[in-house]
Amino acid sequence: MKISTKIAGGFALVSIVLLVAIGIYHTALRNSVAGYEKLLASEGTMKSYSAQIEIEMLLARRGEKDFLIRKDMKYPEKVRNAIGKLTENAKILEEIDRKAGDEQGVLAAQDIVRYANTYLAAFDSIVEAWQRRGLSHKSGLQGQFRDVAHNLAKAAHKHQVGDLYLALLQVRRYEKDYERTGSEKYQIKLTTAIDTLDGLLKKSGCSEETRSAMEAALAVYAENAHKYMAADGNKDARDDMYEKMRSSAHDMEGALTEVYVPDLGELVLDIRKNEKDYLLRGDEKYITSVHQSVSNVNQALRTSGVLQEHIDDMEKNLKAYKEAFDALVVEDQRIVTLTATMRDAVHKIEPIAEENLARADQNLAEADQRTSAVASQMATLAMIATGVALLLAAIAAYFITRSITKPLNRIISGLNEGADQVNDAAAQVSGASQRLAEGASEQASSLEETSSALEQMAAMTRTNAENAKEANNLSGQARDAAQSGDRTMDRLNNAMSAITDSSGQISKIIKVIEEIAFQTNLLALNAAVEAARAGEHGKGFAVVADEVRNLAQRAAQAARETTGLIEASTTKAKEGTAVADEVGQALGAIVGDVTKVTDLIDGITRASEEQAQGVDQVNTAVSQMDRVTQQNAAGAEESASAAEELSAQAQTVKGIVEELSALVSGTHPNGLAKNELQFN
Repeated sequence: MKISTKIAGGFALVSIVLLVAIGIYHTALRNSVAGYEKLLASEGTMKSYSAQIEIEMLLARRGEKDFLIRKDMKYPEKVRNAIGKLTENAKILEEIDRKAGDEQGVLAAQDIVRYANTYLAAFDSIVEAWQRRGLSHKSGLQGQFRDVAHNLAKAAHKHQVGDLYLALLQVRRYEKDYERTGSEKYQIKLTTAIDTLDGLLKKSGCSEETRSAMEAALAVYAENAHKYMAADGNKDARDDMYEKMRSSAHDMEGALTEVYVPDLGELVLDIRKNEKDYLLRGDEKYITSVHQSVSNVNQALRTSGVLQEHIDDMEKNLKAYKEAFDALVVEDQRIVTLTATMRDAVHKIEPIAEENLARADQNLAEADQRTSAVASQMATLAMIATGVALLLAAIAAYFITRSITKPLNRIISGLNEGADQVNDAAAQVSGASQRLAEGASEQASSLEETSSALEQMAAMTRTNAENAKEANNLSGQARDAAQSGDRTMDRLNNAMSAITDSSGQISKIIKVIEEIAFQTNLLALNAAVEAARAGEHGKGFAVVADEVRNLAQRAAQAARETTGLIEASTTKAKEGTAVADEVGQALGAIVGDVTKVTDLIDGITRASEEQAQGVDQVNTAVSQMDRVTQQNAAGAEESASAAEELSAQAQTVKGIVEELSALVSGTHPNGLAKNELQFN
């Protein structure tokens, strides 16, 4: 058999074994790739949809908070869109779990859909309740209540004629003083008091009916008073004029008595104060306080001397006010109940979504381990097949070489001199070539890993940069909003404290004014009458009357102070309301910004973990490339040296090659037939 035939047969055998090993390796690689594709298609998809459900829930909650804070109808649509997407993702997740045979996942997805529908239904009901209640102070029940409250204040203002009553008493006082003394000083004071009463009457908020009666009676009183003070010694005429003055004064007093309800202004103010406390704080104790304040006004009306028609009108306004207030309370209680239902649904969705995400992570990790184990087993099988192929190749090479070495013994004897050097050089070249081949393979694999890791690092780096930039901006906005809310809250606390102090002072001063004014006016009238009756002996009593008048002046001064404090309290109350609105807006901005910052930081954290893994891969690959490059360089040097030695031996074996050529062709160089050679 020819040497070419033997070598070709051995090469064919080795090729077949190597093809089998390559087939096994290809099968292992294909199975690994298919496993990872399946992993990404199932577990990766489940994780993606689970994470998206959490994101949509956060978006829905943000829209919910924005609506509750701003009462803007653009936010309910955002909530509905977010819940719609959440429901779609949950249904997709349910279908994936059903195909995977995960019954627990199917039930969890169905729970998410059910609770999401409960949440959306409760939220829509809350929106409808707020629309009924009023999205602003001018709309819905809130707008109706505002109108009713204004009507109540307007109706109560008609019965707050205490200033007119005091002015009338002042007129009667100076009337008595002038009648007793005939002094020009009291004539001037009486004229001034009449003008003051007339001015107050023109600006008073009393009913038109009362004003007309007062104006007519005051005109008669003023006319007769001027005539009385200008009349000379005709006693009958003066008595007639004075009687007309008294009759007109009684008419004015009767007109005031028909509408005057003492303390009505303070009682109505107490109603509005308790109302504001409820609207600001929502505490049920203020509901009871409002009802009690309304009852107090009703009681004051019934115990006053006003006409029944005025009582009926005020009670009608009070009833309308209470009904409107109670309607607001009922709507608020409905909103509280719906809010509890909505938040209960949210609190049930959130742990389910978190559990789904955790289960997806766990399944992903387990599937990755299984796939890696299968890939490792297939790689081991491929290595075993390659080892078998090499072993078979060695065996075949051994037997083929053995069948060739015997016919070549005579030729080999001629090559003995250079055999050692050729053998050493060949071994060096073989070893260097083997290392170069292995290094090239390792270098190619490392380069592939490096390229993949670099692509992942680039993507993660861009993501981190964008998220970090937006997180930084949002953090600044959240910080500014928090600082603004802190300053606004300080202003609110100061304003409310000032209102409380002013209210306490007002209450005390009003009580003092009421007692002093009432007692002073009675004392002034009695003192004037008694001094007039006593004549000469009443001069000392007149001194006492002067002191009483001084006390009345102090009461007037206290009244002015009360007016100033009331105006200051009103201003501070408005400031407190405005500051409360600012606090609400600032806190809304903080909630929205902090939510977005949390999402972004979460994204940055995940991206950073993947980036760190990529960096580790790059470092490992670069180290391998460095080591392999050094080995290749050393092998190249050894190959060059061995090549020089082989070149020197080439001339020596040239003659022997001619004999080998003859052997390959089957003819001896001396003309002997091949069967004459000793093939054993």
